[in-house]
Amino acid sequence: MTREKDFTVGVVVLTIVLTVVMTQANLYLALYAGMTVSASIPAAVLAALVLRRRGLHQKNIVQTGASAGEALAAGVAFTISALVLKEIWPSFHFWPTALVAISGGVIGVLFMVPLRRSFIVESPELAYPEGQACASVLEATEKGASGSRYILGGGIVGAVFKFFLQGVIIFKGTVESAASVSLGKLKTVFYGGTDISMALLGVGVIIGPRIAAMVFLGGALAWIWAIPIYAFYHPELWVNPETGETLASLDIAWTIWDSQIRYLGVGAMLVGGLWAIFQVAGKIRLALRQAIASFRQKQNGEREDISGRTLLVLLGVVGIVVLTLYLWQAPTWESALASWVVMLGTAFFFVAVSVYICGLVGSTNNPVSGMIICTLLLASVVLLLFGATGTEGTLSALIIAGVVCCAAALGGDTSQDLKTGHLIGASPRNQQRIQLISVLVAAVVIPPTLNLLHRAYVIGEGLKAPQANMFGSLAEMFFQPGSEIPWLMMILGAVIGIVIILVDQFLKAYGTNFRLHPMPVAVGIYLPFSLAVPMLVGGIVRAVVDRKKGHPAERSDPGKLFAAGLIAGEALMGILLAVPIGLGWQGWAVYPSAVLSLFFMAGAVYTLYRVAMNQD
Repeated sequence: MTREKDFTVGVVVLTIVLTVVMTQANLYLALYAGMTVSASIPAAVLAALVLRRRGLHQKNIVQTGASAGEALAAGVAFTISALVLKEIWPSFHFWPTALVAISGGVIGVLFMVPLRRSFIVESPELAYPEGQACASVLEATEKGASGSRYILGGGIVGAVFKFFLQGVIIFKGTVESAASVSLGKLKTVFYGGTDISMALLGVGVIIGPRIAAMVFLGGALAWIWAIPIYAFYHPELWVNPETGETLASLDIAWTIWDSQIRYLGVGAMLVGGLWAIFQVAGKIRLALRQAIASFRQKQNGEREDISGRTLLVLLGVVGIVVLTLYLWQAPTWESALASWVVMLGTAFFFVAVSVYICGLVGSTNNPVSGMIICTLLLASVVLLLFGATGTEGTLSALIIAGVVCCAAALGGDTSQDLKTGHLIGASPRNQQRIQLISVLVAAVVIPPTLNLLHRAYVIGEGLKAPQANMFGSLAEMFFQPGSEIPWLMMILGAVIGIVIILVDQFLKAYGTNFRLHPMPVAVGIYLPFSLAVPMLVGGIVRAVVDRKKGHPAERSDPGKLFAAGLIAGEALMGILLAVPIGLGWQGWAVYPSAVLSLFFMAGAVYTLYRVAMNQD
């Protein structure tokens, strides 16, 4: 098959521009909501808009490279941000942060090379839904279809909202309240609230009603069930021990969640990650053997992937880079070497797990958090055996987790893009080359963007960074003597995870359409409840539209493209505003109105519904 010339200077330049945009937008979303969404579809649509007179394969190269920034943003934001959140670093150090991103990203791409034929070409049971959807979008652009106006429209709405939230300040970011209820001499607290966010509304549309409902269920378990019970049995929490004053109900609810209840989510997440690994371990062993065998052979007289020699050279270089990074940051050379070995072993294994699970259920359901918890626990134990303690131990464990998280996220992202390329007859080698270039670009962009966001919004306050908070707390519990981890809550969370798995197996045995997965529920427990509410609203909008249209929405449907625009618009305006805010500007102090905020949110929901009902 003769392929068009797809790796041109113009294509590479456009890829770099979109990589920067997608990386920055997903850094904001990862710190705000504790999750990211696939950038492949928006990147494909934007590439089709700019390259509308170019060929299909050029658009695929742009889409492949631009989506890499999203995965790398997640890997760094979930792990390395914990170093600033826990005040181990005063700010994001450029070279350590960039080297974590480069190392993890390159490893994720390269480890996928020997897996490609076995997983992408020779495993029909692996659908790679995002990859197939992106292929459909690219093929549709060849027929003159374009969804760019929907992304642009959503981007305008998201940007306008964020401007009036942080610039003019007439919207409130969160509308919430809590009420105390007395039961005799005892009393408890009930919380209710929602974030006013276009980005979270868009996330709900993209992840769909089932996942959004499970995240909301996790939030309800934490905030509507667990917090009231805990408050009922701990009346001492209602009084400030220093002043003797009664605390506000809202403060009580947040204190209980932050210090106790969110660790239910950690336990459930660990069980969910282990369960996912257990389910696919046998198939991955077989696939790895097939992958190594096929990698040693030429296919159809030529290699379609990066050559074996190039692969080994690049792996050798990145291995030296990672070892140098660990020697720089670890307390002893023994612990640095142990960290390096743990990183290589867990990275290769979890890249394979990530690729396989993405093939089965898509990137949205990929339990990367569970994999990273496993990595963090293993790394912490190994470092303790080599004498690492205190801040240095926490730093080393999080850097190991950072590289593995980037690798696993890039592995899943790369698999979806390679599936797209396989379906349209693109060059795998060129896809791998552009992803490596995009990894380098995104890695350079990430540290200054994180510092900008931190100065403007403060990570842990304006940007709650729930994933980073979790990983930082887990690392501290091993190395910081004074850290207090509620082990009982983690154990109860693990029990909740086991119960969810048993319920899911029961539903599977009876052939029901609805399934209950532990990871989305665990994420919902760990997130602030106010984040889950707009996600659920977005999921409901998509469910209503799907029912009225009579079929599930394709990824290229107007509603999903508009939702992608909402996410990008809010995130990019947030980054633009971060520049003056970081320099001391606090916006125009107009009184923020909860009523006006809810009114705008309702208008956005209606607009999203009307757009989603279009038949384009």
